[in-house]
Amino acid sequence: MNNLSSFTAQFADNKLQVTFTEYDPKSMTEDATPTKSYKVGGTTYTLPYLGNINQIYGKVVYKVDIIDTSGNVIHTQTLNSATGAIDYTLSPGTYTVTGYYAFTSGDGTSNKISQTITVEDTTPASYTRASVNETSATYQVTVPAKTTVTASLNGATQSLQQSGTITFSQLTAGTSYTVTFTHTLANGETVTLGSDTFTTTSTETPPVTPTTPAQ
Repeated sequence: MNNLSSFTAQFADNKLQVTFTEYDPKSMTEDATPTKSYKVGGTTYTLPYLGNINQIYGKVVYKVDIIDTSGNVIHTQTLNSATGAIDYTLSPGTYTVTGYYAFTSGDGTSNKISQTITVEDTTPASYTRASVNETSATYQVTVPAKTTVTASLNGATQSLQQSGTITFSQLTAGTSYTVTFTHTLANGETVTLGSDTFTTTSTETPPVTPTTPAQ
């Protein structure tokens, strides 16, 4: 098994793309009997390479392991070509991606080359007013990974580091309030998401309109 000289992995367009050095001779990655070309003088000869090795070990394939931060292999994929996209959905986080050559039959592999990648959370931060009553208001908040969303109302603040709800209570009935939302990014930068104004419901009972008895 030849040594793997280079391997790269990058996350682009929501896919993990990998590139290996193409195995030499390429015929060993094909189903047919592997061959290799030799040039003697001015003549090129194509001959079987190491005999029919496919009958013993199978062809050479390109293998990729994806390892999480706990050291667990969460996905392994075999490719028949030196470049390709990995058919696996990665959640936001940091991963080690390892590439190597292997035979389809047998345990032998080449050396392994690893690369660390980080998948960013592209979900935008957002908020939606869920409910308002006489004394409270509740918001549903979406928080991207490794960031924080903070809501402020009359000097009181509440923060979330993962998606959930924020409720401001002990409000006064029939009163107008404004809640301001800010988003703190992973690098510490703070961005204003906007504000929402609402009025709590009133506790007053509407007057009863008297009715005149029919004559």
